[in-house]
Amino acid sequence: MKRVLSFLVFACLVSSCGFLSGGQGDRRVAAIGREVLYESEVRKLLPQNVTPQDSAAMVRKYIDTWALSKLMLLKAQEELSKKDKDIDAQIEDYKRVLLGYRYEKLYVESRLDTVVSDDEISSYYDEHTVNYVFPYSILKARVVKISPKSPYYEMVRNNFPGNAGMDIDALEELCYSSAERYTDFSKSWIPVAALAKEIGEDVFWCESNISKGRFFEKEGETGSYLVYVSDYVEPNELSPVEYNKENIKETIISRRKQDLLSKLERDLLGEAINKKKLKIYEYDE
Repeated sequence: MKRVLSFLVFACLVSSCGFLSGGQGDRRVAAIGREVLYESEVRKLLPQNVTPQDSAAMVRKYIDTWALSKLMLLKAQEELSKKDKDIDAQIEDYKRVLLGYRYEKLYVESRLDTVVSDDEISSYYDEHTVNYVFPYSILKARVVKISPKSPYYEMVRNNFPGNAGMDIDALEELCYSSAERYTDFSKSWIPVAALAKEIGEDVFWCESNISKGRFFEKEGETGSYLVYVSDYVEPNELSPVEYNKENIKETIISRRKQDLLSKLERDLLGEAINKKKLKIYEYDE
């Protein structure tokens, strides 16, 4: 049976008083055989306050997408063999997998303990230290970008290493008020790549210029970067537990999930055997 694709394209697509701006009833927008796309289906997908031109483009795109999905199905029905069109078994298999996944998700979410103590994190870290040695350095640092022409430049520069007597809170307040940018990485460990990105340098340059307690200045196009490295771990050395805390927490929770799923499988099999829902035949039966 020949299918006919008919699009109702009309000039009022771009008129604010035309298509999708009101009218009598639910008008047809496009049709393929007996399949009809109505105005109400398109209207609900359009954002508010869209221009008539954008509205027309969006409507046409939606019509094309709708039509192609219908035409692809029709072509498949015409060209595929009866065997290829028999997808009942695949649908059932997909349904089984999907429902099983949803139950597993519900089972785990209702039983999973997501609280991980510091003691658990430390124990896991101590047992797997080989996993926390990285080929790059990690560090704690402070970085400020300030123009050498700033009247506060010398004061910031002289006090930035923290050895000139200025209170750190006062120094930070001065940096925030007088510098172009101030970033405090001293509260937590960061990979050297984060510092490199902050000062616009490559990782290799940073690796050769940083060490614990090191203060250095790097000139930029619009200002100078002052960097103070308060703590440092060299490449291929054991990184601190604090740097790996979130990763370890996620690993522990992931293991708990796997333990719950294993328990679910054991319980299902055990219950089925006990209630005689499942019988496993021996070879001599």
